[in-house]
Amino acid sequence: MWKWLKDTVSANAFHKDRHEILRAVQRFVHSIQKRPEDVLRRLGCVA
Repeated sequence: MWKWLKDTVSANAFHKDRHEILRAVQRFVHSIQKRPEDVLRRLGCVA
């Protein structure tokens, strides 16, 4: 999950302050809550 978050939120991205980073992390968490199968697949629980 950490790599997925890092790749989505901070890889090749510039955030002007920590609040912008926090908003990006919140968007990521909100987006994965809508896709439980993707989360399970990334964790190796679903083929």
